Amino acid sequence: MKKAATTAVILVSLFCATAQAEQQSYRCSATKNTVNHILHIKIDGDKLGAWTYIAATPGGDSSTTCSVASTDGRETDSVGVQSYSTSAGKVTVTKTGDSFVFDFSSLEISQVCGQSSAMAKHITITPGSKRCTNVANAT
Repeated sequence: MKKAATTAVILVSLFCATAQAEQQSYRCSATKNTVNHILHIKIDGDKLGAWTYIAATPGGDSSTTCSVASTDGRETDSVGVQSYSTSAGKVTVTKTGDSFVFDFSSLEISQVCGQSSAMAKHITITPGSKRCTNVANAT
């Protein structure tokens, strides 16, 4: 009886710890041809939660910025791929190993950026790395 009670306590403890697990938050940045990219994500288990992407292109005394976030669209997902449909187009995020590859190539840049700005077509974040990789600019 004592062994069964101990096992029950351990199982309840494990369940509670799993149920209360918090989202992990990560941020990376990169500069490609004077465009500064910042990507912030939250991961819940193996799934991408909320995310925000910002690009800043310097010009004169200021910068022109672009931004898009998970809250801007409606999410659909399938195994390893999450898509966000926004009024500016679609963002696709693919999980590859531990990394998340963001594809912004289907977005209408003029709807998320100023006239003379640029943002990433593709950008990869790997949790634990502060540097975004595989950055390709779109203008």
